[in-house]
Amino acid sequence: MSQRQVVVTVIVAHVTWACVYLFRVVLVLENTSDPAAASIELLTLDLPFNSIFTIAPQVYPLFSFSKDNEMMSDAMYENPKFKKHAAGVIRTVNTAVGMLGPDLAPLVKILHGLGKKHVGYGVLEAHYAVVGQALIETLAAALGEAFTDEVKAAWVDVYGVISGAMIEGAAY
Repeated sequence: MSQRQVVVTVIVAHVTWACVYLFRVVLVLENTSDPAAASIELLTLDLPFNSIFTIAPQVYPLFSFSKDNEMMSDAMYENPKFKKHAAGVIRTVNTAVGMLGPDLAPLVKILHGLGKKHVGYGVLEAHYAVVGQALIETLAAALGEAFTDEVKAAWVDVYGVISGAMIEGAAY
């Protein structure tokens, strides 16, 4: 096994359980209106966007749901456009992690396409660092003590693969 394959295997081992948690939340959001699920929904969906909009409020107009609601308002979090976007982000991260392995070419191809697509939305290269910071803050808040330095390092590596490929696809 090459060094890269070993690194990818270690990353997959450390982040799979967190992705399973996030994927379950997506399933809950899509399949129930249970009040307990609503609490999970708020925890999981609010946190990354609260972080993004706190770190860089100037990016809010880039989101389709921004035209309908004030930033970080209750109405924004209840907006179907917001819920769809947030669930899509979680699903994309889960898919990306699931595709990590010895052959990264299929994942890189998808991420290149996403990067190119995001240029059309007005996303700049600097925005990827904001999202990365928000992802780490969200995982730290959601996972608490389970978010060890080792898990954090694995997520930083995974996001590095995701953002690096998207930036490359965007051809800034």
